[in-house]
Amino acid sequence: SGSMSGEPIRRAAEAMQIFLRSLPQGCRFNIVGFGSRPELLFDEPRAYGEETLATASAHAQHVQADLGGTELEQPLRQIFRWPVPSGFERRIVLLTDGQVSNTSDVLRLVRENQSAGKVYTIGIGSSVSHHLVEGLAEAGRGSAEFVAGSERMEPKVIRQLTRALQPDEAPRLSHVEWPGSSFEEIAPASLAPQADAQAATGVVCCGQRVTISALLRSAVGPPSSAPPALRLHFLAADGRAARLELPVRTLPAGRQLHATVGRTLVREAAAVESATALAARLQLLSEHTSFVAVSSSVAVPGPLSVASANCPTLTGDAGGVVDFPEFLSLMARKMKDTDTEEELIQAFVAFDRDGSGSISAAELRHVMTNLGEKITDEELDEMVREADVDEDGAIDYQEFVKMMMGDGPPRAAPPPQGAASQGAASQGAASQG
Repeated sequence: SGSMSGEPIRRAAEAMQIFLRSLPQGCRFNIVGFGSRPELLFDEPRAYGEETLATASAHAQHVQADLGGTELEQPLRQIFRWPVPSGFERRIVLLTDGQVSNTSDVLRLVRENQSAGKVYTIGIGSSVSHHLVEGLAEAGRGSAEFVAGSERMEPKVIRQLTRALQPDEAPRLSHVEWPGSSFEEIAPASLAPQADAQAATGVVCCGQRVTISALLRSAVGPPSSAPPALRLHFLAADGRAARLELPVRTLPAGRQLHATVGRTLVREAAAVESATALAARLQLLSEHTSFVAVSSSVAVPGPLSVASANCPTLTGDAGGVVDFPEFLSLMARKMKDTDTEEELIQAFVAFDRDGSGSISAAELRHVMTNLGEKITDEELDEMVREADVDEDGAIDYQEFVKMMMGDGPPRAAPPPQGAASQGAASQGAASQG
C-alpha cells in the first residue's frame, strides 16, 4: 500500500529476497501484493525452481508502494480459494507496516479457514498494528514477529520461515487442564476443550514460545488449595498422546496480570458481543470499548469574584520570598498542628528523591533550588550537620522528624520503599499544585 513508501517497502523487499532464497526445493509459491487491489506475481502458485526464483527475485527488487490503501480481506480470500495439491500444505507469510479498517472481518476470515493453511506475520516499523499482526497469527495458528527501526530483518525472517516449514504432522498441544477448575475463556482459542480430542485443532509449538492466557470459571481458593501443576496434553501425528505437568506459581494480587490476559482473550473472541462484554467486565480498552471521562463539580449561584491578598505569615522578613529557614519553620508549624504520621512520611519522601531512606546534601540542595534559595556548599553542609545526629552524612527519618517537630517522642521508620514511592508521587503532584 502507499503507506509503505520509502524504508518500509525497502525492508519488505529485503525480507522477500531472504524468503525466496530460503525456500526448499519441491515447494510451490506465489507473491501477492495488497493495497486497494491485490497484485499477483503468478496466476496461481508455481513450482520453485531457477526460472521462477529469478522472476520472483526481479519482482521483489523492483516492488513499489503503489497500490493505494490497505485492503487485506480480498487477497486472503483469493489465496484460500487456491486448491492445495495432494501432499502439500499451505503456509501464508504476511508482511505489513500498517493496519486495516475491517480488522474483525479479516480475523474472522482467517479463523474460518484455519484448516486451509497457517498464517505467519511480520510487522514492520513503529506504526504497525499489533492487534492485526498478532491477531492474524493467532487466528491462523501461526506466529508473529516485529521488526522495528534499524533492527536486523534476517534473523526474524529465518525464524518465521523455520516455523512455517514445520509439517502439520508435528506434535501439537491439544488442550490444557488445571485439575479441579474449568476455564471460562482461553487463548489461543484452538486450545478450547473438544468433545473429540483427536479433532482438536491445537497448537504446533515446536521451536517456538507459546503463551497461554485463561480465566478460571470459579476461584481456586487460597494459594495453598490451588492445584500443584498445570497439565499440558499433546498429540502426535499417529494419535499417540503425551502429557506434561508444569508447577503452578502463585503471584501477588494485582491488575497487570488480569489486564494482560484480558487483552489476549478480547483479541481472540470471535464475536463482537463476547469481546465487548469481556472487555467491559475487565475494564480494558479495545476496538469495541473505550473509557468515558466524567467530571462533577458543585455549582455555586451568583457572580464570580476574584480577591487577592498578601500572606504575611509565610515570610518572616516580609521579603516576598520563602527562604529555607522560613520553609522549615512553616513545615514545623504545620506538623505541630496536624501531627500525623502520614504527613510526616509524605514530607520525608518529598525530600528523599532517590528513595534511599535518607536525605543527602544533594537532595536538600534540589529542594532549596526549587524554592529559589541560593546557598553555598559550606552553608549546605552546616545544615546537614545540624540535623545529622548520628554523623553519617545524611538525614534519616528519625533525624528528619526531630528537625521538623523539635524534641519529642521517637517516630517509627517510614514504610518500605514501595509505599514511599507512592507517597513521593502524591507529594510531587501536591507540590506542583
